[in-house]
Amino acid sequence: MLITNVEVIPVELTLSVPYRVLYEEKVERACIVFVRIDLQDGRSAWGCAAFDPALTGETRESVTRACRRCAERARDLNPLNTEYALAELAKLTAGTPSAQCAFDIAFHDLLGLA
Repeated sequence: MLITNVEVIPVELTLSVPYRVLYEEKVERACIVFVRIDLQDGRSAWGCAAFDPALTGETRESVTRACRRCAERARDLNPLNTEYALAELAKLTAGTPSAQCAFDIAFHDLLGLA
């Protein structure tokens, strides 16, 4: 399974049904960073980082930056060796656990394609 491309796609979504949580007045928008991993055979896998700045301290910029660092490194990794691949990416995601999560989801999506 050869990774040929990793795309990082930050988006901001307006929620059709806003919600409230104890530490915020009203949540109406969600910042999400999607990760798409393309394989040599044309298949793709997806992951996403859905973070809450008030809860984790992460920002759209910090998560996007961490995902882009991981995207460069991921091209050289074997996604079927998930434990090793995620350990390597963990070195690049300090302070941004949501970025690590995006690649965890994408690598497990790849395992489902195998």
